Amino acid sequence: MIKDNVKKRLKELNLSQNDLADKLGVTRQTLNYYLNGNITISKLAEIADALGVHAFQLIQPTNTQSRKPEPHEIRVSCPHCKSRISLLISIDTKDQDNTK
Repeated sequence: MIKDNVKKRLKELNLSQNDLADKLGVTRQTLNYYLNGNITISKLAEIADALGVHAFQLIQPTNTQSRKPEPHEIRVSCPHCKSRISLLISIDTKDQDNTK
C-alpha cells in the first residue's frame, strides 16, 4: 500500500525513486527497504514531507473506489526500540463535503 502510493506520487511529480532517495539522503536500496514495510513512523513522515503530502495519504488503500470502509493493516517500527507495531486503520472514503 505505501509503496504503491509513493510510486503514484512520484509519477505525478515526474520523479524517480532515485530522486526521492537523494532527497532523503539514503540509497535506493534503503528506500526500498522502507517501502517494503520496514518503516518507522518518523521515516513515513519524512517521505511524505519529501513528496509534499500528508503521511496519511501514503497509508491509504490504493483502491478507494469502494464506499465501504475496510480496515487495513500497516506495520511500522518504533523509532526508539525498533519493535514492530501493527496498526489497523479504517478509512472512511465517503465524501466529506457537507455543503450540499
